[in-house]
Amino acid sequence: MARLAAVYAGIVLSSLVVLAPAQAEDIDNYWDGNWRSHHEGTKVMVLDLEQKKGKRGVTGTYKHPKDNHGVHGGDKGTITAEAKGEFGKKLKGSYKSNSGGGKGNFEIKLKPDLASWKGEFWPCRYRFYCDVFDWTGNKPGFD
Repeated sequence: MARLAAVYAGIVLSSLVVLAPAQAEDIDNYWDGNWRSHHEGTKVMVLDLEQKKGKRGVTGTYKHPKDNHGVHGGDKGTITAEAKGEFGKKLKGSYKSNSGGGKGNFEIKLKPDLASWKGEFWPCRYRFYCDVFDWTGNKPGFD
């Protein structure tokens, strides 16, 4: 009986070890790369995002060429986010300007073409305390 229990425990542990890597593969690196984005008041904002395959964390930078807040050359900042939802197709996070453009949060979701997205951002900590702006984007070459 003890031998049978040991064999059963070994099978259960083996199954868990085999299943663990498969769960990591459910998150793809959809967000990795350069994106062009558009929102009210800005024609183009460029995001350079980094996401490793199988990881939910996404970091990056953005450049707002027309939004200068008193700085020549536009506003620049950083992005920190997490890929959520089915296969990591939703991105939820925050942005912070390096040059006086402010900070806030966003939530965007990939469209079925996997090369464009739609969502919102809000320039404050909580979305119900400030204006919410529509935000769209796409990967260059996938217009």
